[in-house]
Amino acid sequence: MTSTDRREPPTRPRTGLQTKYFPEWLRGGLAWDFRGSKAWVSGAGKKFSSIFYARLLPKLCYALLGKDQIAGFLRFKNMNFTSSFSWGCVLLAVGRLATSAQPLIVDHTAVAQLERIPPEYIARVKEMWVSIPGESHSSGYRKGCILLNEQYPQLTVSVRESGVPEMPTNTHLRVSSATYGPYGWNYYGYGEADWYTNPEGIAKVKRHLAYCNTNAFGLTAIGFGWCWDATWHNPPGGGIDPVHQVRWAGASEGGPDGDLRWGLDAEDTVLTGNRVCMDTYLSATQAYEDFCRTNGYETRVFFTTGPVDGYNGESGYQRQLKYDHIRTYVAQSTNAILFDYADILSWNDAGELHSETWVDFGGTPKTYHSLHPDNLVDLNGSYVEDGDHIGERGAVRLAKALWVMLARMAGWNPDSTPEPTAVAIRPAEGGHVIHFLAASNTSYTVEFNPGFSTNSWFPLTNVISQPFDRQIEVVDPATNSQRFYRVSAWRAP
Repeated sequence: MTSTDRREPPTRPRTGLQTKYFPEWLRGGLAWDFRGSKAWVSGAGKKFSSIFYARLLPKLCYALLGKDQIAGFLRFKNMNFTSSFSWGCVLLAVGRLATSAQPLIVDHTAVAQLERIPPEYIARVKEMWVSIPGESHSSGYRKGCILLNEQYPQLTVSVRESGVPEMPTNTHLRVSSATYGPYGWNYYGYGEADWYTNPEGIAKVKRHLAYCNTNAFGLTAIGFGWCWDATWHNPPGGGIDPVHQVRWAGASEGGPDGDLRWGLDAEDTVLTGNRVCMDTYLSATQAYEDFCRTNGYETRVFFTTGPVDGYNGESGYQRQLKYDHIRTYVAQSTNAILFDYADILSWNDAGELHSETWVDFGGTPKTYHSLHPDNLVDLNGSYVEDGDHIGERGAVRLAKALWVMLARMAGWNPDSTPEPTAVAIRPAEGGHVIHFLAASNTSYTVEFNPGFSTNSWFPLTNVISQPFDRQIEVVDPATNSQRFYRVSAWRAP
């Protein structure tokens, strides 16, 4: 019966910018954000983050562009440049990592952050194994990772559906639904009875955590892959909740009172006849996380929300209340992790939320989120049910957010506020000179692209982190009349 209040995450104000003068492979996904005289960009390029591309006149390349000049320079977007000019870029340096303990909430906003993950954190994710045991819906995580790797070859992944899990590696992310039990490794049919509804299931999960961490499997993270547990088997029924003016639904296989509908907390037992509630899931999942911390295991146990496909009306609204209950719990914690499956699939790639309305028993219209139709479509525009009950587009969104979550767990902080670091490129006899100020405790990679006809980048040099600021000049001996460069930066945690 607990009352919840979910607030949408704040969004940054953005100003539109015509990018038609950028090549198509650079233009896609650009999102510009102006704050006073500072210009910021997210989603630029395909393999890196926080970089603004601009074509620079040679006379402008001799001086570093100050932050006040960046916004002013964008006014030149309609000038007719010729092919004899050099190409340059303005770097946005990666900011410092957050130092205060706080929850990590990965929702629909994480999807667009994928291309901002620095190379160092991509490499760290490739050392990880994440397991998401569940039933049919959980396969969407794995299918999405395979599809994402086809779109982004650098995001290598290994998905194992049977046998002994792969041992640690640094060449690819390992994703599976594997759990270890009394009969060996299990990959299928992991439901609420296995994760949270009874002491036997809880003990089994703890044995799995102990086995993985004492046998060098390198299990980085694990979370429960919900099926329709919040809605199916038992339709809305029982007493009307006096706070939310709704009846509860759902399944609780393995619970002490049997497979019954269930609510939010112990107060709802009088309405459902079931001692299982959403707090039962929260308590079990928190117990797994505490078990790992107490025993010094490296594994993080993350909370999840579940499906939003099907089950509309009253069933859909009570489902929303259940997921909001999870969100509230994590938001009030100091260091819990939430992968918000439901929120990720309620939004599409255009930033549109799909919601529906149901009138509660008090006569008040209530809004709840449901699967966005775009996420029920495969990449070719059709839809073939392949077991995860969502389209390939939805599965890819899950995979993008999963990579972001793992990079965040590795220490990446996309929410820092970086100061723009200017990069100047000037022609020199026999080549080009790239000049920038390297910040302290920051590593840099300088790469070049021979032209816009290809998306191939080649390393020019690496600048190793030093405990002080210093000016860097990199000489590229190429004599091409035009050249494209990028400079990426990161700080280790």
